Amino acid sequence: MQGRPKEFLIAGTELVAEALGRFGRVRFRASGTSMLPALRPGDVLDVEACPIDQFHVGDIVVWLSSAGLVAHRLQSNHEQIAVTRGDANWQSDTPMPTARLLGRVTRVTRDRSSLLLANGCSWRARARGLLRNESQRCSRRVRTIVAGVVLKNRWSHTST
Repeated sequence: MQGRPKEFLIAGTELVAEALGRFGRVRFRASGTSMLPALRPGDVLDVEACPIDQFHVGDIVVWLSSAGLVAHRLQSNHEQIAVTRGDANWQSDTPMPTARLLGRVTRVTRDRSSLLLANGCSWRARARGLLRNESQRCSRRVRTIVAGVVLKNRWSHTST
């Protein structure tokens, strides 16, 4: 969603969260890389609301963070505290009250085909996701640095 104001993106995710609470299910497109290879940017996620006691370790759960909707795998769920982590992230997310969990991903559609959701992530798949996610982060960082150097050089040439 490049080119869209940040306010639109935040309002959009809040609207999706509200629709999930009101209607019990929503469908939206994934945009991040933190769940590679289980979820890819562009995958369509079907999410259903469910009672707190029906979330299980290994489920891909959705909640609303300050950055927008997040879909990560549930690592632990006890004493009203949930811990999640993206399959391609090195660290778990900050523990949160289970009441913040909005729903569970029930189906993933990629290239017009439904995918079977695994209730967990093998160490090989996790390693592939970590490597791919890190390489994309490094690539973005290099592009940012190169763009900064190019702008700096252009600025120094025009000011002389």
